[in-house]
Amino acid sequence: MPVRACIEPATKQRIAEWDMGKDPNDVSESEWIAWFKHGFDVDPRALDTLKKRIKSAVVFDMSVPDADSRIGRMLDGLAAAIRRDRQEWVIREESQAIVKIITDAVKPASLHRAVTEHMALTRNKPLKKDEYRFVRWLQEYAIGHERFVGYEEELKPPAKPDLPKPPGSKALGGPRGPRGDTKPLTPIPNAPAI
Repeated sequence: MPVRACIEPATKQRIAEWDMGKDPNDVSESEWIAWFKHGFDVDPRALDTLKKRIKSAVVFDMSVPDADSRIGRMLDGLAAAIRRDRQEWVIREESQAIVKIITDAVKPASLHRAVTEHMALTRNKPLKKDEYRFVRWLQEYAIGHERFVGYEEELKPPAKPDLPKPPGSKALGGPRGPRGDTKPLTPIPNAPAI
């Protein structure tokens, strides 16, 4: 069946006149096919915009108590961002980019490090090409990581760094005076010897 027969007459008239600049009867079958295939071409700028939108939607909410629910919420955000402009094709065509976006968004830091290390292994290359398989793997891995490693390191406040001693302080190994004639430390009376 010719492609021109699949288009309703009013639409065919509009496309031929406005998009092709011809009379509908003068448009060849190959021109109609080329016009339809043109719809599958993706503008790189549109793809970059879509990737930015997906990155902003892929969030691991640490207020959610368990890893499986956290990943489920992340997937809800991903699906909403993709469906917003009816861009479901990006799942099939750009699966490696989607896997990278999800990997970069993984929280907490200990899980992010572990996932990044595992994805660098040769045996996990198939996961990079199939986002559905990757997400199933990530769910299992995150649950095990949460159960056996935990996230205590993210909950602890960061250690306070040692502050530099002011010049002339009487700490052991502290800075000496300009001539090196500072007084030696005096022992404390009645202190036990070390």
